[in-house]
Amino acid sequence: MTTAIILFAIAALGGMVMAIMRLGGRELPPMGLAIVHGLFAAAGLVALILTLIGQGYSIATIIALLGFLGAAFGGFYLFSLHLKKKALRELRFGICC
Repeated sequence: MTTAIILFAIAALGGMVMAIMRLGGRELPPMGLAIVHGLFAAAGLVALILTLIGQGYSIATIIALLGFLGAAFGGFYLFSLHLKKKALRELRFGICC
């Protein structure tokens, strides 16, 4: 479980950097940063799944897994926009600007 936590923490740091860049006015983050962020998040997801298979699971871990899967689908969508060179929409207080 520790491996999954570390991988997700690194992915979260990359996500925060990209969010700060977007809120600072940059339309697209660097492609390399987006790829590294996605790779760490995907590795964290795999590590979490392997941990759940090997050590068992609880309701809390299943909910966490579903949340991370939902975030992954959102990330795939944002990455598809990035590949099309479309500006990522800003979210401020839950409202698209």
